[in-house]
Amino acid sequence: MKKIISFTLSLLMLLTLIAPFAATAELQEPASCGGSYWNIDWSYDAETKTLYFSDNGGAQPNFRITKPKYYDDWYNTWRPSYPWFNQQYGYIYNNTVSVVFDSSVKEILPCQCYYFQALTSVTIPETVTSVGQSAFCGATNLLDVTLPENLEYIGSESLQNTAFANANTEEEDGVTYLGSYLLYANYTLEEVTVREGTTLIADEAFDRNVKKITIPKTVTHIAYEALSQITGLESITVDSQNNVYSDIGGVLFSKDGTVLYHYPYARQCEIYYIPDTVKTVMTDFNVGNSLTNVVYPKSVTSIEKPLYYQKKGWFMGTKENYEKALKTKSYNNNVKCCKLKQSATLFEYDNKTHKPRVKLYAPNGEKLKKGQDYTIKFPKASKKINNYVIRVKLKGKYRGSFIVNYSISPKGTSVKAVMPKDYTAFVKWKKQNKNTSGYQVMVNNSSNNLNYAKKVTVKGKNKTTCTVKNLKVNTVYYARVRTYKTVNGKKVFSDWSKPKKFKTKVQL
Repeated sequence: MKKIISFTLSLLMLLTLIAPFAATAELQEPASCGGSYWNIDWSYDAETKTLYFSDNGGAQPNFRITKPKYYDDWYNTWRPSYPWFNQQYGYIYNNTVSVVFDSSVKEILPCQCYYFQALTSVTIPETVTSVGQSAFCGATNLLDVTLPENLEYIGSESLQNTAFANANTEEEDGVTYLGSYLLYANYTLEEVTVREGTTLIADEAFDRNVKKITIPKTVTHIAYEALSQITGLESITVDSQNNVYSDIGGVLFSKDGTVLYHYPYARQCEIYYIPDTVKTVMTDFNVGNSLTNVVYPKSVTSIEKPLYYQKKGWFMGTKENYEKALKTKSYNNNVKCCKLKQSATLFEYDNKTHKPRVKLYAPNGEKLKKGQDYTIKFPKASKKINNYVIRVKLKGKYRGSFIVNYSISPKGTSVKAVMPKDYTAFVKWKKQNKNTSGYQVMVNNSSNNLNYAKKVTVKGKNKTTCTVKNLKVNTVYYARVRTYKTVNGKKVFSDWSKPKKFKTKVQL
């Protein structure tokens, strides 16, 4: 009986949390608008309910699958932070009927049209070579799609739960195909023989239980993450007539043997000697069933995966090979391997210019030199309350770029009192008159961890109280508050106040 009551209360709390957002998303009708997001220029035509995308040539966001934790004030790990999902634009995603990518687009980003419920058609030009993971996932009414012939990458969930996938995918021996693309294999399979005619194997196509994979001569592209998660994989066999890939002892190579693509984690081998034809190593190595050492030949000049050397755990060979590999050009010149440190992310407004100190380090810990190894571009002015961006671009033997975010924030405030009652808490804070558009209150059950929190946004600088609902009884909580000022439609937050401890109790 207690379990039933507890489940019912949890369900009611969940519905209470979701309902306001769902209602807002459904009722709001977006107007024609547009803007830019990283390398994307976008515009929405409210009359035709069409969303247009083009590529502006800028830097792409540094992610594989975009499912950030926040947009607006809602905690949704399953929704991307693209502008067309934002309340500011009336939740365009919920109204768009058609999406058009122009010929400047080469890559459809992960989750770019995630859960577009009204979407029925997508126009994709032949210039597109990559359809990111979950790009159209959940667009249940999407039926009219023509995929480019020269596609080189597709995520296994790119078109999942769409009318197009339901009408065009087929299953053969437990493997699901979309035309010449292998999307995913059933998780129960231990051996997979890819059917003849397949040209592309999708990202995350295989489950960790697969032990053996046979690849036909027709396959020309294999997404790296199609193989990297298979911890049980023992061997890969490639048809000898394949013009792109080959195998040596169950290990995946390029046809000419100069690139080592993937070493199966569960392959039975204590010491692996990389062939002396190999110039580029794309795989990482794991101490699996038997592997303890990897020996690199002098021919290797490029290592594309981060290296680890430990006496137990993950290995990339002996310590000597590890140190040698750190000196290879390709390992050092990748932004993913360089480290950036900034002195601060938040400065309180005092009518003075502020900017953080930024330092960059190579993978071996060596400090990079400004001007020689990278350039840095600060905002023209950073005195007023606002969110700011510093752009760092690597140069010389290094490549890639960093985006450094910081804010000049309004003055903060503090919690004056918390009065708990049953499943709620009445929070009161000190009024902040200057540079304040409102407040945000956070309640969670940790004194130092700011995750998994309930947040309530209060508009207006004169309001100094709010009620936080759906708490658990007989539980210790911590309340914090911060101010915010709205600048150009976006909130700039102060730092959180010191936590105020309280405990909920059932009032009889």
